[in-house]
Amino acid sequence: MIAFLFALILQFPVIGVIEGYYGRPWTHEERLEMVAFMGEAGYTHYIHAPKDDPYHRSRWREAYPDSVLARFRETAAAADSAGVRLIYAISPGLSMVYSDPADLEILRAKLRLMRELGFDGVALFFDDVPEDLRHEGDKARFRSLAEAHAHVIRELRKDGELMVCPTTYTDAWGSRAYMRELAAAVPEDVPLFWTGKDVAPSRIQLDDARVWIRDNGIRSPLYLWDNHPVNDYEAWRPILGPVSGRSPRLHEAVSGYFANPMEDGTLNRLPLRASAIYAQDPGRYDPSVAWDLALAAEIPDSLPFQAGVWIELFRARGWEDMRLTGLHRPGTPVDTVMLDRLFALWDAMPPVAAGSQEDRWISALRPYVERNRRAYAEWRERPAPDTLRYGTWYGYGAGRWRLTSAGGNLKLELEPDAEPPAEVLVGLAPDTPRHTDPWLAPADRLVRWRARDGRAEILAPNFTEFTRRGIADIRLYRVTSFFEHAFKPDTSRTVRVDGNRAIVFPKPSGGFRITVSIPPNYQSGNPPMLGNRNTYQRIR
Repeated sequence: MIAFLFALILQFPVIGVIEGYYGRPWTHEERLEMVAFMGEAGYTHYIHAPKDDPYHRSRWREAYPDSVLARFRETAAAADSAGVRLIYAISPGLSMVYSDPADLEILRAKLRLMRELGFDGVALFFDDVPEDLRHEGDKARFRSLAEAHAHVIRELRKDGELMVCPTTYTDAWGSRAYMRELAAAVPEDVPLFWTGKDVAPSRIQLDDARVWIRDNGIRSPLYLWDNHPVNDYEAWRPILGPVSGRSPRLHEAVSGYFANPMEDGTLNRLPLRASAIYAQDPGRYDPSVAWDLALAAEIPDSLPFQAGVWIELFRARGWEDMRLTGLHRPGTPVDTVMLDRLFALWDAMPPVAAGSQEDRWISALRPYVERNRRAYAEWRERPAPDTLRYGTWYGYGAGRWRLTSAGGNLKLELEPDAEPPAEVLVGLAPDTPRHTDPWLAPADRLVRWRARDGRAEILAPNFTEFTRRGIADIRLYRVTSFFEHAFKPDTSRTVRVDGNRAIVFPKPSGGFRITVSIPPNYQSGNPPMLGNRNTYQRIR
């Protein structure tokens, strides 16, 4: 008995998986398999919160179709059999009128139904939503967003246990005043989520948690939302490696550990098993040992070694570069000899039986291999960045743009007869012989021109570890607050606007590189809104 109690002290009391990523939600079959896996691996909780489940977030007021409700019942039964507590999370903050009793009743009724379907608990998520009050009724009733959120939390807590993710969920950004006010107003038994000093940090230390609790006056249990192995910010690769950089004593301040996974159920099994090993015994956790244990538990002995090579390749954590990074992040070297060998190895893989465990792993890896193969082919065929010549017209969609120089200024103008794009982004970076940073770095500046309404401003990168890595490839249009946090206005420089056809801004001193990105549709364009459309090494 004493040994059992001692073991509990050495681990997180609550160990969970939170399906909280941006991307395709798990299928019903994947979810059933993952719930069974969670129970076997040692997880105690699973939270249903996929960002792209419309009934969880964008259409939260609407009822799920009956077919989906039936699948929820099956998931609840599977979770019960696996010994996993099933939690339903809802995220109404994009559109909820917090002061509206009708909205509150819709929310309450939906969560009540989820409990009746078999969910063991519910959660309220206010992450990645507007950071101020938007509705007139809310502005008239509440002094602040925190007061509005606390009101909703207290009302829902009357119906049963509740977990909450605040709008400020990381040290990296967000209002600390909001966090302090919310922490003081919510019931002390409502756990609050936190991602660490950044959104997806490489290190989370005990002191980080203690400072977050102390500085924000948090009285509630603190749950860690660990954004590993989630890969929605670098979707070109799966993140299979074991979690690392988490304090062996983090459980002394944090009451719950929740891993945020990827969208592929099979590939999740390696990193999630390692995360469970950490959470169950953080004091003795060794990432290398956890990796070996996860491989032994999940990978068939007969898996072709060629697939194993790619699994090892994708072992890198989300905060680490790897051999494919240069295909997706400008400024990172590309080893063409090694990539040629990797793709040749994949192509030489012997056939495996359809439907076998070996086939399952190969099928899960294949989309990533082929996506990177295409990126590699494009990288090899793409000519070196061209020289931008002042006064020369360059195409974008159905229109054209050109850059001219006048004294200490640059002028960017759009073709007179073309429809102006919603936004134009111009990145200005120092041009140095050893420039190896991503295309935006702390010394760079970004000119943001809203061409359709004639507004423009100069911004300075305000990067955290996460935004510095992910800014060039995450589809930020899906999490618009990320963009606002990643840049701050540079009030020392001004930009002149000539209607919606031209802008004039200061030319950097010395040599510089320029990036012009004119997405066809700023809010849903592909490439992402900070895509590296045209980079010019020299300007004449």
